[in-house]
Amino acid sequence: MVKPKRTWLLSLLLLALQLTEPGVNSAKFTLINQCNYTVWPASLSTGGNENLSTTGFVLKTGESSTVTAPAKWNGRFWGRTLCATGHFSCVTGDCGSGKVECGGSGSTPPATLVEISLNGANGQDFFDVSLIDGYNVPVMVIPVGVSGRSCNSTGCPADLNAVCPTELKVTEKGNVVGCQGACGAFGLQFFCCVGNHSTPSTCEPSAYSKIFKTACPQAYSFAYDDSTSTFTCSSADYNIIFCPSSNNASLRVGDTLIAGNGTTRWLSQSGDFAFGFYQLPNELYLLAIWYENIPNRTIIWSANGDSHAPKGSRLELNDSRGLVLSNPQGSELWRSGFTSRTIYSGLMNDNGNFQLLDQNLMPVWESFSHPTDTLVPTQVMQLNGNLYSRQGEFNFSPGRFKLHLHEDGNVVLNLVICLATIVMSLTIT
Repeated sequence: MVKPKRTWLLSLLLLALQLTEPGVNSAKFTLINQCNYTVWPASLSTGGNENLSTTGFVLKTGESSTVTAPAKWNGRFWGRTLCATGHFSCVTGDCGSGKVECGGSGSTPPATLVEISLNGANGQDFFDVSLIDGYNVPVMVIPVGVSGRSCNSTGCPADLNAVCPTELKVTEKGNVVGCQGACGAFGLQFFCCVGNHSTPSTCEPSAYSKIFKTACPQAYSFAYDDSTSTFTCSSADYNIIFCPSSNNASLRVGDTLIAGNGTTRWLSQSGDFAFGFYQLPNELYLLAIWYENIPNRTIIWSANGDSHAPKGSRLELNDSRGLVLSNPQGSELWRSGFTSRTIYSGLMNDNGNFQLLDQNLMPVWESFSHPTDTLVPTQVMQLNGNLYSRQGEFNFSPGRFKLHLHEDGNVVLNLVICLATIVMSLTIT
């Protein structure tokens, strides 16, 4: 059996280990348990760093605890579950110490890992959430104290146990309590990215890692998943939240927004993105997604550009019709559309993507698949997809320019001219 390759040796975090600067600050990590069960957080220092002041403790539901790390610290945090007293051990995430404190021992897979490297290249912190060693608890990492700077959060807020393939499931008394990574489960070279599969060109995402990536697009799903999974910030503290989806980022069927009544948006976990009613002149509203924490609140997606919503319009999350926007008289202005699966919830992600999810937390509709005039980092334009300019600052109807991605991969900018009922498309070369 091939020995699993350790995640922290594979990620971009270690690129920064030797590029630190003197005189930088320590960081505080506040671990918060929003789960409806007890979690036993643990930490492991890597790269020759000394252990933190605590390497393991208990957090009951609703509790939090703060740990301070020195300026050049590198390491990881994770949550242990279903732990027993006496000779202390845990069903998931156990470190084998026989105590609540891990004392320098790492986690036994499966475990959702938070990996941190403080004050690396250019004074930046590098951090990620990794599922390479499997999954046992939903986690989000949120930079705090970063007003005026662009620092994105990351994590895996979904319940991967609900979509875990049978051959990867870890069960306890008939309940799924964890989901193994393919490397740990099978030990094959192409899953572990070792041997003949030890380079980015020879180690590709597997069917298993794609399941993880679909459910948690910001988390590491395989060894060379760096481009969409490593995040940076500087001079920040961090909140590490277990079971984050209980906050406003996660929506239930039946949830509503009313234009103009003070409850006009749903925020992502970090508060970076908002989905809801964006106010236009003359008490009209645009259903949109925008950057919440910058002065101009730039819009990145909109729904009803051709039919603005008056004050009192209602947006509802429906289990079969998806998002439904109606005016105060009840007439439908826009909807995301029927789906082949029943909608269970909605989620405003920290990458700017609003998703409708089924009972297995798999996407059935997402705003990234229906772009309007903007693409954001991590968003992929689909073949035969279009981007349209808008007609004006407050007129979000499709404008005179269309960007089209052909099936052969070529991108063409078209000039669309409307003369009465005649429409022609001119390709600009």
